[in-house]
Order: sequence, then structure tokens, then C-alpha cells
Amino acid sequence: MSIENILRKDIDRREFLKGTGKAAMGLAGLLSSCALAIKETRQDVVDQKWDSNPIVPIPKEGCYIGGFRAHAKEGYEAFARDIGKTPAWWDFSMGKFWAVDEFFPINQLHYLLSKGIFPEVKYGISNFKGYKEVAKGNHDAALKTVAGIAAEFGKPYVLIPFKEHNISAGIYWPHAGGSAGWFKDAWRHIHRIFQSEGANANTVWAINYLGTYTVAARSPLESFYPGDDVVDFIGFTSKNTIHLEGARSNFDNLFYSDYLWARNKHPTKPLCIFEIAQTHNKYQPQWIRKAYNDIKEKFPAIKMVQWWECLLHINDKVEDQYFSDNPESIKAMQEVHSDPYFIGGPLPFLDKYR
Repeated sequence: MSIENILRKDIDRREFLKGTGKAAMGLAGLLSSCALAIKETRQDVVDQKWDSNPIVPIPKEGCYIGGFRAHAKEGYEAFARDIGKTPAWWDFSMGKFWAVDEFFPINQLHYLLSKGIFPEVKYGISNFKGYKEVAKGNHDAALKTVAGIAAEFGKPYVLIPFKEHNISAGIYWPHAGGSAGWFKDAWRHIHRIFQSEGANANTVWAINYLGTYTVAARSPLESFYPGDDVVDFIGFTSKNTIHLEGARSNFDNLFYSDYLWARNKHPTKPLCIFEIAQTHNKYQPQWIRKAYNDIKEKFPAIKMVQWWECLLHINDKVEDQYFSDNPESIKAMQEVHSDPYFIGGPLPFLDKYR
């Protein structure tokens, strides 16, 4: 199937599975942990009583916007100019946590809060054995230091302890292939340490899955879920990475099964797209318009979405995820973000921190 056909229309689910090499799984096997449809209306989502840290108000209708930009120290300012709206959230992606160093970006978080922008701290881990080592308490000293700093900071922020934790072995991060069981134990162990240090009142716990149809993702997602009592937001990386994987699909096809799983299994948890992107090419503007329209029209439980800009290096290939050097893509982003459904900053509930 050509990329032109994929971008012109929604493709059949079975045809999509064949195109991504997952046809053998079958829809029944892929979605065995959840129903094939969600029996909810938009009003059901409006009336939903969310189970998350109340330090972040969940909009009844609408979706916070955010982003990440790798090439600029204050990337959010240029990002705001490009989309025509100040982001409500901003991503600090850190390569290190526990075992490696004790870095907590307190100055950057203070700065963002002073601008009325909600800060998000996303960590990687250093090696394959990381989950087990954390769960067994081998890095408690470093974790207690980080939790102590977070408690002393005392202001709201989002914490993602392990980025894209359901990744398979062989590519992307050094922790690829970590056990789902050890991951859940490690997550709960970190949560207990933050609780003991008094950091959970101002920490919003967010889990960041690699989406089912993203390269190297592992399923079922439920096997990697540590529990509703230790998660505030369920989030995903969902990208149309054409250079690395060949032609894929629109956002709604990429995200559909993940949304089904989350809404059926954990309906009280607000959803986030922590990383959304489409390869920088002539189809990118069209993809952007459809993706944000589908977020609004088809996925009302998504309460935050942020475009993730970087040059992704995998072996000898580079995936360009920028929109900001494509005038037509900038125009598309300004169009979609002009809709008040997509909520920007400065956020009124952060006024007391400004």
C-alpha cells in the first residue's frame, strides 16, 4: 500500500495489520485484553470522575497541548511562535536517573512554572538490569535523594520514571527488553520511596508506553501496568516514523487499540500523548491536521498531547520529526491549535507559582 493511499483515507484494520507485519496476531489476539469497542459517549467522558492527582485539573472538554524541542535551550518559546499558542505542558527528557546521577532539574521547573507552563520530567534508565536493581533496593540512596529534592521543591510537576518501558530488545534504549514483572515492582518501589520522603503530594505519576504500532513496542500493555493506585496519567508515544519502518498510517489507526485498552481497563485515568510526530515530508501537514482533528473527535479521554521534535538516530538511519522547518506544517499546526479545544498556557491554576 502506498503512503498516498494511507494518508488519503482510513485503512481497513486487517489491511493495516498486514502492512505492519502483525497480521498473524489477528485482531482478536491483539485486542484480547479489551473489548472491540468502547460503549461511551462524549458526555460520558465529560461526566467522568477522574482518578488522578487533583493538583492537575482535568478539563471536562478539551485537551492540554505541549511539546518538546531538542535543539533550543528555551525551545518552548520558539515552539509557541510556530504553533501560535503558548504550550500548557513542556517536556524535559532526561537520559539519566538513579544509579547514574541524582539530577532533578529544579531550576528549569521553577522557570516553567513562573511562565504558567506545567513541567514534565521524563527519565530513561541506564541498563537492561535496571528494573530488577531498582526493585531490589540497590539504588535506594540515589532515589531517596531525588525524592527529597522533589519534596523540598514542593510544586507540581509530572514524573515519568521510565520512558517507553515496554520496549523490546535490540534498539532504542539500553534498557530494552526489561521484564514486565520487574518493571512493575520497580515502579511501585520508587512510588513508596517518594511517599516516604513526602514527595507524592506534588508529584503527578505518569506512565509512558511505546504505542502498540510503534516500532519495537511489546504487548499486551496490561502486563506492563503497575496499578491504578500508583498511576495518575496513562500516556503513549505514537508516531508515524516512515523512514525507520516504512509507510504506516494515520494517528487514529496507530492509536486505536491503545485507546481501547486504556478506556476499557482503566477508564478513570486521563490519557496523554507524550510524543506524537510524523516524518518531515510533503505529507506531514495533512497528517497533522487529521491527527489533531481525530484527537478532538474520536478520542475525548486524551487530555494532553505534545508534539515531540528531534532527529531520531537509529543505527545508520535518521528520522526527522521536526515540523518547524516546513512552512506548510507550521500553517497546519497554527490552524489546529487555533481551536480552543486545545488548551494552551499560561494555565490559571499555576498563577500562584508565578
